[in-house]
Amino acid sequence: MGNPNLMQNGAVTSGWYITVGGDHIYLGSETASSSSYVETVGVAVGNDVWHMVTCVWDGTNAFIYIDGSQVAITGTFSAPASSAYSLVMGLDSSGANRLDGQIWLTQIWGSALSPTDIANLYFQQVNGIQWP
Repeated sequence: MGNPNLMQNGAVTSGWYITVGGDHIYLGSETASSSSYVETVGVAVGNDVWHMVTCVWDGTNAFIYIDGSQVAITGTFSAPASSAYSLVMGLDSSGANRLDGQIWLTQIWGSALSPTDIANLYFQQVNGIQWP
């Protein structure tokens, strides 16, 4: 895609990624035979202020939240192939597509967060309250 990566675990044939393209956020997956992604629609994510980007995949459906609110997406997200690659933030696995910005408080959860959890997490963070 040639866009700055927020984070990824994978390569061209395995894993997943979250990347920025223009003012869209993409959540993508890769397998040996296919790639798929969902992208935000109708929401502008500028680079002049802090945003909380939350991507959720519940095993069936993918969702993207910006600043605690679910946003419209288009596309299809399929289960990524298992990847032995390390988690990489701010660039892709080849060292390209660098993010020219800051990443703060990265969290990966073992279960899909609910919309209420995400809204509470955003509220707590913008008010300087640690959560969880």
